[in-house]
Amino acid sequence: MEDTYEGYYPTLEEALSRYDGTAEPLERFSLCLREVDDAIAAIHPQDLREWDYKTQIRHNRDILPPLYSKLIFYSKCYNLEYENRFSTPEQRRLFKEGQLTMVRNFFRDQDHFCKYYFSGSTWQDSELYTYVNHTALTLNPAEFGIPENVNPGCLLKSCLLAYKEFGELLNQELEKSETQNNLLSVEFNHKDIDIVEMMLGYHASNSISIHGKPATRKQIMSMLETQFNRKIPNWEQLAQSIGNRKKGNFTFFSHILDALEKKQDGLEDKKPRQ
Repeated sequence: MEDTYEGYYPTLEEALSRYDGTAEPLERFSLCLREVDDAIAAIHPQDLREWDYKTQIRHNRDILPPLYSKLIFYSKCYNLEYENRFSTPEQRRLFKEGQLTMVRNFFRDQDHFCKYYFSGSTWQDSELYTYVNHTALTLNPAEFGIPENVNPGCLLKSCLLAYKEFGELLNQELEKSETQNNLLSVEFNHKDIDIVEMMLGYHASNSISIHGKPATRKQIMSMLETQFNRKIPNWEQLAQSIGNRKKGNFTFFSHILDALEKKQDGLEDKKPRQ
Protein backbone atom coordinates (compact mmCIF):
# COMPACT_ATOMS: atom_id res chain seq x y z
CA MET A 1 0.00 0.00 0.00
CA GLU A 2 1.43 3.37 -1.04
CA ASP A 3 1.97 6.17 1.48
CA THR A 4 0.64 8.96 -0.74
CA TYR A 5 -2.57 9.55 -2.61
CA GLU A 6 -0.74 9.34 -5.96
CA GLY A 7 -0.46 5.61 -5.35
CA TYR A 8 -4.23 5.36 -5.41
CA TYR A 9 -4.94 7.89 -8.11
CA PRO A 10 -1.85 8.18 -10.33
CA THR A 11 -3.55 10.28 -13.03
CA LEU A 12 -4.93 13.06 -10.82
CA GLU A 13 -2.14 15.60 -11.35
CA GLU A 14 -2.19 14.88 -15.07
CA ALA A 15 -5.98 15.30 -15.13
CA LEU A 16 -5.74 18.63 -13.30
CA SER A 17 -3.05 19.92 -15.64
CA ARG A 18 -5.38 19.38 -18.61
CA TYR A 19 -7.40 22.36 -17.43
CA ASP A 20 -4.47 24.78 -17.20
CA GLY A 21 -5.35 26.14 -20.62
CA THR A 22 -9.04 26.63 -19.87
CA ALA A 23 -9.70 30.28 -20.64
CA GLU A 24 -12.62 30.66 -18.21
CA PRO A 25 -11.21 30.49 -14.64
CA LEU A 26 -14.56 29.71 -12.99
CA GLU A 27 -14.96 26.76 -15.34
CA ARG A 28 -11.37 25.62 -14.72
CA PHE A 29 -11.72 25.61 -10.94
CA SER A 30 -15.06 23.79 -11.18
CA LEU A 31 -13.51 21.10 -13.39
CA CYS A 32 -10.58 20.72 -10.99
CA LEU A 33 -12.97 20.31 -8.06
CA ARG A 34 -14.81 17.59 -9.95
CA GLU A 35 -11.55 15.73 -10.65
CA VAL A 36 -10.57 15.85 -6.98
CA ASP A 37 -14.03 14.65 -5.93
CA ASP A 38 -13.66 11.70 -8.28
CA ALA A 39 -10.22 10.92 -6.87
CA ILE A 40 -11.54 10.93 -3.31
CA ALA A 41 -14.48 8.70 -4.25
CA ALA A 42 -12.08 6.23 -5.84
CA ILE A 43 -9.86 5.74 -2.77
CA HIS A 44 -11.84 6.83 0.29
CA PRO A 45 -12.46 4.03 2.84
CA GLN A 46 -15.97 3.48 4.17
CA ASP A 47 -15.06 3.87 7.83
CA LEU A 48 -11.48 4.33 8.94
CA ARG A 49 -12.40 3.83 12.60
CA GLU A 50 -12.63 0.11 11.96
CA TRP A 51 -9.02 -0.01 10.77
CA ASP A 52 -5.88 -0.40 12.88
CA TYR A 53 -3.98 2.67 14.09
CA LYS A 54 -1.19 2.28 11.53
CA THR A 55 -3.67 2.38 8.64
CA GLN A 56 -5.59 5.27 10.19
CA ILE A 57 -2.37 7.29 10.47
CA ARG A 58 -1.36 6.47 6.91
CA HIS A 59 -4.70 7.68 5.52
CA ASN A 60 -5.22 10.69 7.80
CA ARG A 61 -1.63 11.93 7.59
CA ASP A 62 -0.47 11.01 4.08
CA ILE A 63 -3.27 9.99 1.75
CA LEU A 64 -6.30 12.17 2.42
CA PRO A 65 -4.83 15.64 3.31
CA PRO A 66 -3.36 16.29 -0.17
CA LEU A 67 -6.79 15.56 -1.64
CA TYR A 68 -8.81 17.50 0.91
CA SER A 69 -6.39 20.43 0.61
CA LYS A 70 -7.16 20.62 -3.10
CA LEU A 71 -10.87 20.80 -2.35
CA ILE A 72 -10.21 23.74 -0.03
CA PHE A 73 -7.73 25.43 -2.37
CA TYR A 74 -9.84 25.21 -5.54
CA SER A 75 -12.96 26.30 -3.65
CA LYS A 76 -11.07 29.33 -2.36
CA CYS A 77 -9.76 30.06 -5.86
CA TYR A 78 -13.28 29.88 -7.28
CA ASN A 79 -14.51 32.41 -4.70
CA LEU A 80 -11.50 34.63 -5.39
CA GLU A 81 -12.21 34.63 -9.12
CA TYR A 82 -15.86 35.38 -8.42
CA GLU A 83 -14.80 38.46 -6.45
CA ASN A 84 -12.37 39.50 -9.19
CA ARG A 85 -15.16 39.22 -11.73
CA PHE A 86 -18.16 40.73 -10.02
CA SER A 87 -16.89 43.11 -7.32
CA THR A 88 -15.66 46.68 -7.29
CA PRO A 89 -11.91 47.31 -6.87
CA GLU A 90 -12.44 48.26 -3.22
CA GLN A 91 -14.59 45.18 -2.56
CA ARG A 92 -11.92 42.99 -4.18
CA ARG A 93 -9.18 44.50 -2.05
CA LEU A 94 -11.14 44.06 1.18
CA PHE A 95 -12.01 40.46 0.28
CA LYS A 96 -8.39 39.54 -0.44
CA GLU A 97 -7.12 41.25 2.71
CA GLY A 98 -9.79 39.44 4.74
CA GLN A 99 -8.82 36.10 3.26
CA LEU A 100 -5.14 36.77 3.90
CA THR A 101 -5.97 37.63 7.52
CA MET A 102 -7.82 34.30 7.79
CA VAL A 103 -4.73 32.46 6.49
CA ARG A 104 -2.43 34.38 8.84
CA ASN A 105 -4.69 33.66 11.82
CA PHE A 106 -4.67 29.95 11.01
CA PHE A 107 -0.88 29.75 11.09
CA ARG A 108 -0.81 31.83 14.27
CA ASP A 109 -3.56 29.87 16.08
CA GLN A 110 -2.21 26.49 14.94
CA ASP A 111 1.39 27.40 15.64
CA HIS A 112 2.12 24.18 17.56
CA PHE A 113 0.76 21.92 14.81
CA CYS A 114 2.50 23.89 12.06
CA LYS A 115 5.87 23.61 13.81
CA TYR A 116 5.23 19.90 14.34
CA TYR A 117 4.45 19.41 10.65
CA PHE A 118 7.30 21.51 9.23
CA SER A 119 9.82 19.85 11.57
CA GLY A 120 8.91 16.42 10.20
CA SER A 121 8.11 15.10 13.70
CA THR A 122 6.05 11.93 14.13
CA TRP A 123 5.87 11.41 17.89
CA GLN A 124 2.32 12.80 18.14
CA ASP A 125 0.93 11.01 15.09
CA SER A 126 -1.11 8.51 17.08
CA GLU A 127 -2.80 11.37 18.95
CA LEU A 128 -3.33 13.53 15.87
CA TYR A 129 -4.24 11.14 13.07
CA THR A 130 -6.32 8.41 14.75
CA TYR A 131 -9.84 8.49 16.12
CA VAL A 132 -8.65 9.12 19.64
CA ASN A 133 -8.43 12.73 18.46
CA HIS A 134 -11.70 14.45 19.40
CA THR A 135 -10.59 18.08 19.20
CA ALA A 136 -12.82 20.64 17.50
CA LEU A 137 -12.51 20.94 13.72
CA THR A 138 -10.78 24.02 12.35
CA LEU A 139 -13.53 24.67 9.79
CA ASN A 140 -16.86 23.26 8.61
CA PRO A 141 -15.84 20.36 6.34
CA ALA A 142 -19.25 20.25 4.63
CA GLU A 143 -18.52 23.69 3.16
CA PHE A 144 -15.85 22.08 0.98
CA GLY A 145 -17.42 18.68 0.40
CA ILE A 146 -15.21 16.99 2.99
CA PRO A 147 -16.86 14.20 5.06
CA GLU A 148 -18.13 15.51 8.39
CA ASN A 149 -16.50 12.62 10.29
CA VAL A 150 -13.04 13.72 9.08
CA ASN A 151 -10.21 13.25 11.55
CA PRO A 152 -9.27 16.64 13.14
CA GLY A 153 -5.56 16.10 12.49
CA CYS A 154 -6.27 15.22 8.88
CA LEU A 155 -8.29 18.41 8.46
CA LEU A 156 -5.56 20.47 10.13
CA LYS A 157 -2.95 19.22 7.69
CA SER A 158 -5.38 19.73 4.78
CA CYS A 159 -5.88 23.36 5.81
CA LEU A 160 -2.16 23.90 6.25
CA LEU A 161 -1.40 22.64 2.72
CA ALA A 162 -4.27 24.61 1.16
CA TYR A 163 -3.64 27.86 3.05
CA LYS A 164 0.08 27.80 2.37
CA GLU A 165 -0.60 27.81 -1.38
CA PHE A 166 -3.62 30.10 -1.18
CA GLY A 167 -1.76 32.63 0.98
CA GLU A 168 0.99 32.89 -1.63
CA LEU A 169 -1.64 33.45 -4.32
CA LEU A 170 -3.36 36.18 -2.28
CA ASN A 171 -0.08 38.01 -1.75
CA GLN A 172 0.58 37.93 -5.48
CA GLU A 173 -2.93 39.24 -6.19
CA LEU A 174 -2.55 42.10 -3.71
CA GLU A 175 0.90 43.04 -5.01
CA LYS A 176 -0.45 43.03 -8.57
CA SER A 177 -3.36 45.24 -7.54
CA GLU A 178 -0.98 47.67 -5.82
CA THR A 179 1.20 47.79 -8.92
CA GLN A 180 -1.82 48.47 -11.12
CA ASN A 181 -2.97 51.24 -8.79
CA ASN A 182 0.49 52.81 -8.90
CA LEU A 183 0.43 52.69 -12.69
CA LEU A 184 -2.74 54.77 -12.71
CA SER A 185 -0.74 57.70 -11.35
CA VAL A 186 2.11 57.32 -13.87
CA GLU A 187 2.34 60.22 -16.32
CA PHE A 188 4.53 60.15 -19.42
CA ASN A 189 5.75 63.68 -20.04
CA HIS A 190 6.06 63.41 -23.81
CA LYS A 191 3.87 62.94 -26.87
CA ASP A 192 2.17 59.76 -28.09
CA ILE A 193 4.60 59.53 -30.99
CA ASP A 194 7.49 59.34 -28.51
CA ILE A 195 5.96 56.21 -26.95
CA VAL A 196 5.64 54.72 -30.43
CA GLU A 197 9.29 55.57 -31.12
CA MET A 198 10.19 53.80 -27.88
CA MET A 199 8.24 50.75 -29.05
CA LEU A 200 10.08 50.72 -32.38
CA GLY A 201 13.42 50.91 -30.59
CA TYR A 202 12.56 48.01 -28.27
CA HIS A 203 11.31 45.99 -31.23
CA ALA A 204 14.27 46.68 -33.52
CA SER A 205 16.77 45.78 -30.77
CA ASN A 206 14.88 42.66 -29.62
CA SER A 207 15.04 44.09 -26.10
CA ILE A 208 11.85 42.37 -24.93
CA SER A 209 10.94 38.70 -25.09
CA ILE A 210 7.73 36.89 -24.19
CA HIS A 211 7.93 33.16 -23.44
CA GLY A 212 11.43 33.14 -24.90
CA LYS A 213 10.42 34.73 -28.23
CA PRO A 214 10.99 38.33 -29.36
CA ALA A 215 7.90 40.42 -28.59
CA THR A 216 5.89 41.74 -31.51
CA ARG A 217 5.33 45.45 -32.06
CA LYS A 218 1.71 45.04 -30.95
CA GLN A 219 2.74 43.26 -27.73
CA ILE A 220 5.31 45.93 -26.88
CA MET A 221 2.82 48.69 -27.68
CA SER A 222 0.24 47.09 -25.37
CA MET A 223 2.84 46.89 -22.60
CA LEU A 224 3.77 50.56 -22.98
CA GLU A 225 0.13 51.68 -23.10
CA THR A 226 -0.47 49.84 -19.83
CA GLN A 227 2.75 51.14 -18.28
CA PHE A 228 2.00 54.76 -19.10
CA ASN A 229 -1.79 54.53 -18.72
CA ARG A 230 -2.30 55.98 -22.18
CA LYS A 231 -4.21 54.54 -25.13
CA ILE A 232 -2.78 55.27 -28.59
CA PRO A 233 -5.28 53.89 -31.13
CA ASN A 234 -3.40 55.39 -34.11
CA TRP A 235 0.00 53.98 -33.14
CA GLU A 236 0.46 52.17 -36.46
CA GLN A 237 0.07 55.43 -38.41
CA LEU A 238 2.51 57.13 -36.03
CA ALA A 239 4.96 54.27 -36.54
CA GLN A 240 4.67 54.78 -40.29
CA SER A 241 5.45 58.47 -39.95
CA ILE A 242 8.53 57.67 -37.87
CA GLY A 243 9.60 55.21 -40.55
CA ASN A 244 9.48 58.02 -43.11
CA ARG A 245 11.96 60.13 -41.14
CA LYS A 246 15.53 60.59 -42.27
CA LYS A 247 18.13 58.25 -40.79
CA GLY A 248 19.17 59.31 -37.31
CA ASN A 249 16.19 61.62 -36.84
CA PHE A 250 14.68 59.92 -33.79
CA THR A 251 13.42 62.75 -31.61
CA PHE A 252 12.70 60.91 -28.39
CA PHE A 253 15.86 58.82 -28.26
CA SER A 254 17.94 61.85 -29.24
CA HIS A 255 16.37 63.77 -26.35
CA ILE A 256 17.17 60.94 -23.92
CA LEU A 257 20.74 60.62 -25.20
CA ASP A 258 21.32 64.40 -24.95
CA ALA A 259 19.97 64.43 -21.39
CA LEU A 260 22.24 61.53 -20.38
CA GLU A 261 25.30 63.18 -21.90
CA LYS A 262 24.57 66.48 -20.12
CA LYS A 263 24.11 64.58 -16.86
CA GLN A 264 27.40 62.77 -17.42
CA ASP A 265 29.15 66.05 -18.22
CA GLY A 266 27.86 67.48 -14.96
CA LEU A 267 29.18 64.48 -13.03
CA GLU A 268 32.58 64.80 -14.73
CA ASP A 269 32.79 68.49 -13.76
CA LYS A 270 32.13 67.62 -10.10
CA LYS A 271 34.92 65.08 -9.90
CA PRO A 272 37.84 66.28 -7.72
CA ARG A 273 40.88 67.41 -9.66
CA GLN A 274 43.95 65.21 -9.37
